[in-house]
Amino acid sequence: MKIELNGIALDGEGEGGEGRSVKNITTEDARNVEAYDAPGTQGSSYNDQGRSAVKLAFEGTVVGKDARTLLESIWSCFKKGDPVDFYSDISGAADITKVLIESFVVTGAAGDRNRYDYAIGLWEYKEPPEEPDIPGGEPEEGAEEAEDEAKKGRAEKWADRQAIESEESLNTLTGKVLNDAGEPVGGVRVRIVGRKQELSATTDAEGVYTVSNLDPGVYVITVEAEGFEDEEEEVVVG
Repeated sequence: MKIELNGIALDGEGEGGEGRSVKNITTEDARNVEAYDAPGTQGSSYNDQGRSAVKLAFEGTVVGKDARTLLESIWSCFKKGDPVDFYSDISGAADITKVLIESFVVTGAAGDRNRYDYAIGLWEYKEPPEEPDIPGGEPEEGAEEAEDEAKKGRAEKWADRQAIESEESLNTLTGKVLNDAGEPVGGVRVRIVGRKQELSATTDAEGVYTVSNLDPGVYVITVEAEGFEDEEEEVVVG
């Protein structure tokens, strides 16, 4: 009998002189059979869904100064979870070439630091089938460029729409401050207070002030200058 796991012989004598033995080998194989009853008939019909993966389990013993190193190598394969190479002349498992290590239990022998017993469970591993080619799956020549141009066009339209909406929502208010004699008053501060905004501006030499970026709404205008304390004006913007 011969068993190799990831290139490691688990029976016979190792390169370091350690003894290796395997016992209590079991293999479990089954087919996936689906039974169904056809209306108006007696008995059942069966549909063969194929063979399940073979499950193997066995116990072993390793004795020698390199026994721990050998088992740590198997433990490393178990932790990675990747399929490993497998060879065996066991009946029912001779055609298995790769396995997944499902379980691995190691027990140290009392009073003997160089003897270890272990139990291991394996599943037959088969490569998943390749995905079939789907007709029409490859994009036609120039299709990617056309899609990129379409995306660019949609982005430009969105940007233009945002700019238009911004222009419509941002208003400019222009006014002129005059004294009782009708003369322009320059260099005074004008406050524009709305429900959500409060802005200010300073008049120029002609008494003119301008405030931009106003949201639509009602605003109250006051002038912070002598002679204008009790005056305010309400305007509607937008």
